[in-house]
Amino acid sequence: MDGWDKKADGIIDLHPVMGWQTADAAGINPVLQIEYAADPDALRMGAPSRLQVVMTVAQARAIDQALLRMADQCERKPFGPAS
Repeated sequence: MDGWDKKADGIIDLHPVMGWQTADAAGINPVLQIEYAADPDALRMGAPSRLQVVMTVAQARAIDQALLRMADQCERKPFGPAS
């Protein structure tokens, strides 16, 4: 997984999603706010960090399709989806 942020030990640096919201920028571009746990303490305390991104409609559709494909793949794995 080249191009991904990694920890010093080479493991991909992952942050659990704690929530998300969508909006639109002036009725033109989709906006996504992702709330995530920056560290275990933030997850335990329910104190998310937030990332807000704006995208084109085409990008939003592509992300939608990619996430649906990934969810389908994860559900087909022997242990099922992670909660």
